[in-house]
Amino acid sequence: MLSRSARLISALLGAALLAWNADAAPAIVLASTTSVEDSGLLGRILPLFTNATGIEVHVVAQGTGQALETARRGDADLVLVRDPEAEQKFISEGYGIDRRQIAWNDFVIVGPENDPARIKGGHDAVAAFKAIATANAPFVSRGDNCGTDALELRLWKNTRVDKARKLVSRHRRGHGPGAECRVRDAGLYPLRPRHLAQFCQQRPARNCGGGRSEAA
Repeated sequence: MLSRSARLISALLGAALLAWNADAAPAIVLASTTSVEDSGLLGRILPLFTNATGIEVHVVAQGTGQALETARRGDADLVLVRDPEAEQKFISEGYGIDRRQIAWNDFVIVGPENDPARIKGGHDAVAAFKAIATANAPFVSRGDNCGTDALELRLWKNTRVDKARKLVSRHRRGHGPGAECRVRDAGLYPLRPRHLAQFCQQRPARNCGGGRSEAA
């Protein structure tokens, strides 16, 4: 049985067909985040959708910002992303309709085993970011205009610490779980989705310490 999220994605695909030009080629483009693509969800439900409708779905896996920009150019029919503020802006600007929340993500701040910012066990993301800034501890950002990157920027803004952004390395971490886990081993503090933090904890390396961020 498909999950609620899978059923909602299928419903959104069906809704897109209502506005589809019947004379067009039997295919639509879905701009989706890389995390959704990597989860395997689309690989499971899209063949079922194609078998039921005859419509193929071409997936363009990108960061949230890139996916929304792809849709702004008219190069995607549906967008599946994870930045509520950016999504609302996209809708208000007239680029999209019928926004629906089908799932949510929560994030944790992880860091080196010695935890110089002393944030382990906390539940206030803004306070944790302030502690990182106060401790002059190194924080590494996604820096790729994805949903995680957008959340990082909002959290740093909410700290109201002038020097905070100077502490942030804007170098990209790289792509894929392996690159994400290597960040932990470099003694840096990253913000990451909980499922990815759990994946890294299972790898044979130093334990991921860190504080918890509230769901975004």
